[in-house]
Amino acid sequence: MKKRLTILVLIFLLVNTPVAFADFIPNDDFYHNQWYFSRIEAEKAWEKTNSSPNVVIAVIDSGIDTKHEDLKENIWINGQEIPGNNYDDDHNGFVDDANGWDFINNEPNPNPQFSNAWTESGISHGTIIAGIISAKGNNNQGIAGVTWQSKIMPLKVLNERGEGRLSSVVRAVDYAVNNGADIINLSFTGFTYSESLREALERAYKKGVIVVAAAGNEQNGGDVNTDKKPIYPACYKGHNGEDLVVGVAATDALDQKTSFSGYGTKCVDLTAPGISFFSTITKGGNEKEKNKKYDGYWSGTSMASAVVSGVLALTIQTNPELSGRQALDIVLGTSDNISQLNPAYKNQLGYGRVNANRSVSFAQELLFEYSNLVVAAPASAISGQEQPKVKIFSVSGELVKEFDPFPGYRGGIKIANGEFDGKDGQDLVFGANGNQIKIFSFDGKLKKQFYPFAKNYKGAVSLAAADFDGDGLDEIVVAPAEQALPVKIFSADGKLKKEIYPYGKNYKGGFNISAADFDGDGKIEIVVASISVQEKVKIFNEAGTLLKSFNPFNLSYKGGINIAPILIFEKGNQKGSNLAFVPASGMESVIRIYNSKFSLQRQFLAFDRNQKKGANLAAADFDNDGLSDLAAASTSGTISQIKLFDSTGRELNSFNPYEENFKGGVNLGVIKIKN
Repeated sequence: MKKRLTILVLIFLLVNTPVAFADFIPNDDFYHNQWYFSRIEAEKAWEKTNSSPNVVIAVIDSGIDTKHEDLKENIWINGQEIPGNNYDDDHNGFVDDANGWDFINNEPNPNPQFSNAWTESGISHGTIIAGIISAKGNNNQGIAGVTWQSKIMPLKVLNERGEGRLSSVVRAVDYAVNNGADIINLSFTGFTYSESLREALERAYKKGVIVVAAAGNEQNGGDVNTDKKPIYPACYKGHNGEDLVVGVAATDALDQKTSFSGYGTKCVDLTAPGISFFSTITKGGNEKEKNKKYDGYWSGTSMASAVVSGVLALTIQTNPELSGRQALDIVLGTSDNISQLNPAYKNQLGYGRVNANRSVSFAQELLFEYSNLVVAAPASAISGQEQPKVKIFSVSGELVKEFDPFPGYRGGIKIANGEFDGKDGQDLVFGANGNQIKIFSFDGKLKKQFYPFAKNYKGAVSLAAADFDGDGLDEIVVAPAEQALPVKIFSADGKLKKEIYPYGKNYKGGFNISAADFDGDGKIEIVVASISVQEKVKIFNEAGTLLKSFNPFNLSYKGGINIAPILIFEKGNQKGSNLAFVPASGMESVIRIYNSKFSLQRQFLAFDRNQKKGANLAAADFDNDGLSDLAAASTSGTISQIKLFDSTGRELNSFNPYEENFKGGVNLGVIKIKN
């Protein structure tokens, strides 16, 4: 197999393209040279979303000038690696990879390196691409990227002449996937097929990472019809025909295919502007003006693919609940139809020319298609008082619905929510003292009920719901509040699937539980905390294997702990969950939020410091910004109160779910409904 990539990194054409001025102009010095922003309606998109700080974009290329004034703030940082200590701190197989990796020289310096044989195109290509994607925008210098802020992961696979080996590309793709990339940009092409690279791209596809690649430029005056002569990596497919790569062709200022751009029905998915780009360059990369930091005018499908990567990042950031594949579908589906302008290339230019504004607008609209409502239930009964009903509230505290899931019952009610039959959206699960589980639709219709433990068990239960087997329907996790009983996982019809003894078979203290994908591996884990005494929080996989245990509070705290999983959508796909903990009683209601590495991210008080009875928690996106928020409720012995906090701990709202004289505490849940 031929190991060296066919050298067609890009074609640089010095073309005097007319510059189009936008209505909204950032203050970057050379913004007037970036004509293509008006064509893709970037200025309108920026009014909604101009940055994607949580999106990681791997630029697999000739290296990036990581110290460039317009790029340095947007370079990805491996927070788990201590630079320069000659140790692989995060155990990912790469020593000191604080900002990426050089797969040419196998070292942690992804910057271009000059040699006697360097070329202007080779030494600056990766820096040019990075600038198009995400040069710092509106900072009074240089240029603006399509997204003004992101995390650019520099992975060097091409040398200073634009040459590289396929084996390096394979390693770089795997590195990007394994280290958190959401988008991989491949602005190079070749005609050599590599099964190893195809397999690496398939691994990326299965992980939900979107790979964007150039559709190729003409060589020696030849035509680039990718149907007749496939060009890679744009033309790689999965074994079942999956489109592993987004192939991008180049258009001009009139939305016509450029004379040099590749085209075809099988490998081209989208087009984007690809001529006369002014961008960042590697310092010293202009042979005549060594101190030059910006240059132009570059043309090629390399530039077009970079534009698409930037638009994808904006779309993902606009609606973090979208998976990468969903964001891509939006970018494709909202592109502008340019067929009439290209009659000779019917069905050979993909869906159309990318439109940043339409893509971002559509993603934003989807945020408001659903709302999360707060569900409140009594945590205990108060002697002499009527048993409060389960109540469902809007974020503003307006009562939406109320009903009684256990008529005649007096006591605490636990809540979970999930999709159990795939028919009419989310349902609510309730557990009562006395060992009964009931599933209700949003409108209060009883769907199913079962007993998780022997009928002589009269204690309380704790609930969670998650899709353990990946069939699209949630299972129900039930934990006892007392006695030496296991945590059990049931199907919605009450069929036992698994049981776990978190603290051994003799432990009788009872558990609070939660379930979600905490480490971002696509599998559900169970988090268990003691209800009443200080035990380490433990995390198990579905098989019951202990993965981690730790103390979220000081060892001096001897009480129980309540839990809520805060789903992390900041990177497009759900990339795991943060964990929110709060004391169940006996301590001020300080909420502590830990990431998947069990590092404390933030903490804040749910209620006044004098309230030392803990709190109950639930998490959902209450303000429709795509980020998970928190709800905290008072516990027994205090006035019933619910407070909502955004992802930073800022209070959004507070209200009283029950009458002031009810001090039995409030258990919390959420339900997502279609507006």
